[in-house]
Amino acid sequence: MVKSHGKSETFNRVKVLLRSITNYQPYDLSLIIENYRDNIISHYQNSIPEDVESICQNAQIPFAFDFEHFGILISFKNACQLDLHNEEMHLNEVIKKLVKTFGVVVFRNASLTAPIKNLYHLNNFPHLNFHRDRGDSHENRYSLYTRDPDDIHQKYPRKASTIFIDNAVAYLQAYLEKMIKPDEIGRRGHYSIFHNKGEEAQLFGDIILEQRWSAPIGMGEICIINNNSVLHSSYKHGLDPGYRIGARYLY
Repeated sequence: MVKSHGKSETFNRVKVLLRSITNYQPYDLSLIIENYRDNIISHYQNSIPEDVESICQNAQIPFAFDFEHFGILISFKNACQLDLHNEEMHLNEVIKKLVKTFGVVVFRNASLTAPIKNLYHLNNFPHLNFHRDRGDSHENRYSLYTRDPDDIHQKYPRKASTIFIDNAVAYLQAYLEKMIKPDEIGRRGHYSIFHNKGEEAQLFGDIILEQRWSAPIGMGEICIINNNSVLHSSYKHGLDPGYRIGARYLY
């Protein structure tokens, strides 16, 4: 577990960063998956005889084990609108810092301001196919996903989740499933992994971050990642594929 004073220091730093974003709206902060790096090592070292950190280092997997804690949730007490990027699609520098530290940044009870609200397309990702939206050479490497509280479909909780893992999890799971070619170097653009039915659900909250899009009716949700360091997938709960979520790519 994270020591309480360590968590307080982390949250204080985050609150200082968020001052320019939140306009002093009251909110709660929480870490989504604590001790993420340790969780990954503990899980895979039990099944792989070689040192898992060395495996990723030798394979030149970028950003592997970069996140001490994975995901931060900023949950507003009152509905609010946020100016997270400009009309030229440049993400706010404060959010970039949070993404660099936590991998996944989630805002709840929030939507985007009017000038940028509709600068999106709709998407529904494949089930358990972890991928990146943009290649490593793209400058607009950030993905921002939205559930719009004013949209007739999206105002309801979604039946499908979006799930996230860091690059180390993707590579080590593929390695464990014997999908990695000898002397394979670098991260793939996508990994179809977790083929043992149901095993992935046991890893939610441990090495897989699940964004459920399950806030109450009319409550907006926003999620941001850097495609260079985090891979994502849809996760279908039953036969309902869920509505298409808002997506945009930012510099």
